[in-house]
Amino acid sequence: YSMFEVLFFAGVLSSQCINGLQYPFVSKRFERNYYGVQQQRPNYKKLPTLLRAVNKGEEGTGQIFVRLMLAQFTLYLGVGAVIPSLPLFAGAIGLSSKLSGIVIAAPAGAMLIAARSAGAFADQGRKPAMLFGMALIAIADAWTAFSTALIGLLCARFALGFGRSISESGERGMLADLANQAPELRGRGLSIQQAISAIGLTIGAPVGGLAVEMYGIRAAFLCVTFAAIGTLLIYATLPETLPSKNIKDKKNSNDQKKIVSWRKLWNDPAWRALCAAEAGARATYAAKVSIVPVLSARLFDNSPTAAGLVLSAAAISGFVGAPIGGICTDSIGPRATAAFCGFLSGLSLILIPFTLLDSQYSRYAFVTAIAMWSAFVSAQGPALTSLGQMKAQIGAESTSLALPRAAGDAAFLITPFLLGAVTDAHIGPQGSECAVAGFLLVVGALSLLATPAKNYHSHCSSKFIPVVENRNC
Repeated sequence: YSMFEVLFFAGVLSSQCINGLQYPFVSKRFERNYYGVQQQRPNYKKLPTLLRAVNKGEEGTGQIFVRLMLAQFTLYLGVGAVIPSLPLFAGAIGLSSKLSGIVIAAPAGAMLIAARSAGAFADQGRKPAMLFGMALIAIADAWTAFSTALIGLLCARFALGFGRSISESGERGMLADLANQAPELRGRGLSIQQAISAIGLTIGAPVGGLAVEMYGIRAAFLCVTFAAIGTLLIYATLPETLPSKNIKDKKNSNDQKKIVSWRKLWNDPAWRALCAAEAGARATYAAKVSIVPVLSARLFDNSPTAAGLVLSAAAISGFVGAPIGGICTDSIGPRATAAFCGFLSGLSLILIPFTLLDSQYSRYAFVTAIAMWSAFVSAQGPALTSLGQMKAQIGAESTSLALPRAAGDAAFLITPFLLGAVTDAHIGPQGSECAVAGFLLVVGALSLLATPAKNYHSHCSSKFIPVVENRNC
C-alpha cells in the first residue's frame, strides 16, 4: 500500500473512534445504563454528545480530552525527534557502549524509584503533578543538550526520569477520570491517545534526523525541550479533573496509605499478570530505542535520516493499530485483546533475525517486521491501560496504575543490559536481541490468559456514572 492509503485507512479508523466518543449510544446495554443514570438523577440532562458538559457552566469531557491529546501530540513530536539520536548521543561525546546503555536506562531507573511517590502525589491533584513534572522534563532535556561529561549527563537523565514519573502519573489519573465518564468507550478513548502519540512520533522522527544532520546531535534534545515547554503551556489551560471535595478529603485524611498498598495489589494474580504484560511490552520498547536504530543504520548506510524513517514507518503502523486495539477492547474485552496483540507483536520481533538473513530483501523484510510489531503493540496498549483502570482502587487511581508502570520501567531498565550482553556474546544471528525482547513480550501476553478471568473483576472506580456495574466499568 502507498503511504497515502495507509494514512487514509488510519484516519478512517480514528474518525470512527472519535464518533464513538461523541455519540455514546453505541449499544443497548449502554443505553440502559445511561438512562438508568437519568432515572436516578433527575437533574442529569440528556447528553447528545460527550463534548457537552454534564452540568451547565462546566467544561465538557470531550473538550478536556481534546486539549489533553493536543498536549500529548506536541510532546511526542519532540520525543520522536530525539529517539533516533538517543543511542548515538553518548558515543558522540566519547562514552563507551556500556556507558551509553547506562545513560539510556537512567530515566527508567529514576521512574522506577519515584513511581509510588509520584502516583500518591497525582492522587492529591492531577494538574499540579502534570505541570511540575513537565517543567522538570523541559529543564532536564535542555540540561542533556548542553552536557559534556558523564556526571552531568547522568544527572540530567535522572531528572528527566523523575519529571516523567510525576507528569505521567498525573496524565494517567486524568485519563482515568475522563474514561470513567464513559466506561463503555474506554478502549476507544485510550486508543486515540495511542494514535496521537504515533502521529507525533511519525512526524518527529524524520524531523529529528534532519535536525541532527544540519545542526548536530544536540539539536534533537533542544527539539524535545521546546516540545515540553509547549506541552506545559497547554497543560496550564486544563482544569482539575479530580473533584475538589476529594482533594480536600485526601489532604485531611491519614487513611490514604491504608487504602492503597502495592503489596496488596501484588497479591492479586490479575495485577501480577498485568505487570508481566507491561514489562514485556516495555522490554520491546527498550529494544526499539537501543537496538533498532543501530540495525537501521547498518542496513541504510549509517544515515540518521534513514533510521528516523524506519521509526516513522513503525509509528504509522502504530497509528493504524491503536484504533483497532481500542475497538477490540470495547468489543471482545481488554484481556483477550491484550493477550492476542501482545503475542503477535512479540512474534514479529522474534522473526527479525530471519529477515536479516537475505541481503537482497532484508531492508523490506526488516521494516515490515518492525511495522508489524508497532501495530500490534499499539493495539495492545489501550487494552492494558483499560485493564489497569478497571482494577484501580477507588480514589487512588494514579497510585494503582503506577504499579504496572513501575514493572515496565524495571524491564526498560534491565533490558538494555540484557540485550547488550546478547550482542557482546555474539549469540545467534544478527538481530537476535530483538528476538529476545519479543520472547519476553510473548511470555507477558500469555500470562494474561494464564490468570483466571474471575480475577479481572472490576473495582469500578467511576464517580460519574454510579449505576454502571458491568465488566467495562
